[in-house]
Amino acid sequence: MKRLLALLITLTMLLGCAVAEPAAETTAEPATTHQIEMKTFPFYVISKTEIWWEDFPLYFVDGVEDLPFVELNDWRIYLCS
Repeated sequence: MKRLLALLITLTMLLGCAVAEPAAETTAEPATTHQIEMKTFPFYVISKTEIWWEDFPLYFVDGVEDLPFVELNDWRIYLCS
């Protein structure tokens, strides 16, 4: 009885996937250009009172200031110093 119930449940789950419709094809949107803005911020080393000798450049895309990006060349300068 348990095997029959397990088989029925399995078939029901598989049939649910088989009936699923494929997603409608969308046309590719043309490439959009993004506005990248650079701002400099103090770079704190060890504590809030010790500031690096130079401000650290951060990049923001499309005016969104929640997620800054760091250019690898800028980061390399700070790591190698």
